[in-house]
Amino acid sequence: MILAAARAAAIAAGMLVGVAASALAAANAPAVPNADVTRLLDRAGVLMAWPTHGVITLEYKGRLTREGHFEHPHATRTYESLRRVYVASPERIRQDFSTWVAGDTVLGVETTLLINGHVLHRDDETAPWVALNGREAAMAARFVRGATPALALGDAREHAARATITGAGGRSPALSWPDSTGRVWTLHFDGTNAAPVVLESATANDWEGDIADSTVFGPDRASAGFWAAQSVHTRTHEADDGWWLDETLQGAQWHNAPTNPYEAVNGPRVEEVMPAPVVAVADPAPVLVPLAPHVWAIELPDADTRSVVMEFAGHLIVLDASAGSRQGEAILATIRAHLPRKPIRFVAFSHYHPDYSGGLRPFLADSITILCAPGNADDVREIAARRFTRRPDRLERRSHGAWTPRLELLGTPVWTDADSVNELRVIDIGARSNHTDSYLVFVLPRDGIVFEGDLGFFTRGGKRVASRRARGLVLALDAAGVKCERVVQGWPVRGNASEIKMRELRELVGPQQP
Repeated sequence: MILAAARAAAIAAGMLVGVAASALAAANAPAVPNADVTRLLDRAGVLMAWPTHGVITLEYKGRLTREGHFEHPHATRTYESLRRVYVASPERIRQDFSTWVAGDTVLGVETTLLINGHVLHRDDETAPWVALNGREAAMAARFVRGATPALALGDAREHAARATITGAGGRSPALSWPDSTGRVWTLHFDGTNAAPVVLESATANDWEGDIADSTVFGPDRASAGFWAAQSVHTRTHEADDGWWLDETLQGAQWHNAPTNPYEAVNGPRVEEVMPAPVVAVADPAPVLVPLAPHVWAIELPDADTRSVVMEFAGHLIVLDASAGSRQGEAILATIRAHLPRKPIRFVAFSHYHPDYSGGLRPFLADSITILCAPGNADDVREIAARRFTRRPDRLERRSHGAWTPRLELLGTPVWTDADSVNELRVIDIGARSNHTDSYLVFVLPRDGIVFEGDLGFFTRGGKRVASRRARGLVLALDAAGVKCERVVQGWPVRGNASEIKMRELRELVGPQQP
């Protein structure tokens, strides 16, 4: 579950490189490890020599906490976890990982294989194998190698030719290197026995700004002739959420038998699932689509989101702000290049999830008022205060983390703006959304349009189906007396129609029960 979510988020986000200066220094590193790097790796390797035959199996039990797309900001979900890692060699590793909640009777197992530099993954035992590439492969491999200090050391050895000895802020010595995506990682070693103790990387993304991922190894011990960690703490930020995992070693076993647990996975041949090489392409340009007189949609294919811009007699209103600071800038640039030369008075977002509020920072930098539900005011303040020092955006350059947003809060169930050109009604349907505690839907009564974020419909197998939240949306609109002909949706854009007739959505939902 967790790796599947991480993979999807990574593809949608396209997170870029880490610290530019460190990456530049690493790019100029010699083709072979320097003497200091070699000595450090060799010293640590005395503790963590790889077996010459057989397989070592490590088993960890733990608790995974995920923070992300839940009912309110900073809400979390907690799952029990089980991880088994089979190590045949540094180039041949298998991981089985399961998460579950109390009461689950069937546990799904997702498996990752590291085979001679390739990363293969399947979401469960019945799913097809997929060959990962680029950043998603790096993320999956990092999680597998974070199971034990010996595997983290193997990761450092793989990149030794580009590694440098670095200062470590009290944890000395340390080794830094850029991975295949350009992201810089640092492995800290125990000063007394050279055992790896922390693997970490400081980087940035377009939603949270400055972030740091890490794996912290608890006290080490030799288990079954293999140097393992009694505990592992993993912290990972994804494009639009994050998770942390606290695990305790249950045991390590040495398998020196004809039947090799690693070979018995019934896995595929690598060449059967390897995808075509990934070709880097520029982000596709935003697509401007007229929806009605004085109303446009701005579709961002790279973020898989849709925003709406409404023109009034003397101003514009933007509805939903996409997934990150870079996407917010793209929306602003599109408005200024193609739409009426009027000031943007308000930006409203349907709910706090990053695909709708992540692009607020450019609008904040221009002192544009943010319209939101009272329950989301603190989240807007937090977005304004985030630091973007590793990849400065416009708000960081202007504010350095000290910025007070202009807010307008819905003080009544319905907020209205209307003049001779256009009319907007904003309704907080709250828990009726079956999604978040506060959820704004946008009604354009003169055009018979309702714009909503992600409550309505999806396309599966070429057919439209109602989402599990659509019933609540329809009931809430009926309770508010909203009459509309068209429902326009903000997410997803890829593979999904932009809108549906209201009568068709009612048919998909079926008979309504209050």
